[in-house]
Amino acid sequence: MASTSAQTTTKRELVARITEQINRSQDEKFRAAQEQVAPDLARGGERSRKAKARLERLKGARMTKVLVKEVLETFLDEVVAELAHGHRLEFREFGVFEVRQRLARKAQNPRTLESVDVPAKRVVKFKPGRSMRALVCDNPAPLDQSEGGDNPGEEYSGARVAKAGSASAGDAGQSASRPDAKSDSGPGSKSPPTPPKPKNPSSPF
Repeated sequence: MASTSAQTTTKRELVARITEQINRSQDEKFRAAQEQVAPDLARGGERSRKAKARLERLKGARMTKVLVKEVLETFLDEVVAELAHGHRLEFREFGVFEVRQRLARKAQNPRTLESVDVPAKRVVKFKPGRSMRALVCDNPAPLDQSEGGDNPGEEYSGARVAKAGSASAGDAGQSASRPDAKSDSGPGSKSPPTPPKPKNPSSPF
């Protein structure tokens, strides 16, 4: 039975995680650029000046939590504003947000069993994209991030490969342990011959 309690991720935690990932990526780009421009720095001249300027740009491209929070809040506000205007929002590989009109209907109060008029209203529908379906919908169990995994996609792909391998091995073990499984090793493994069907006396053949 699946647990109804789920871990809640706050906006502060999400901002901190995004900031860390962006800065880690920028640090990797800065180290790669250092290796690329090392010959130009040793040579000197105009190339050395351009190489230093490039390194300065990469070094100053780190993000702060304040800036990431502002970008995230602006993005969410724009999403809500577009949906308020009735627009359809499509994010490739992520999903589609769509506003639909729900008609007025009659409902019943479960406590008093009285008929209640439910007015018409607009509702937001979300259809997950291909990447989200692969990570969330097609995955039978939630990803375990307690081991410090930074990229859920990598965890999911590794878990799927390991699960597929264990499933194939388990199927092979089950088929080998079945008493009715056919095996060509040994003379006693052949199935007994099927007895002939009795002839129908009323048949001319």
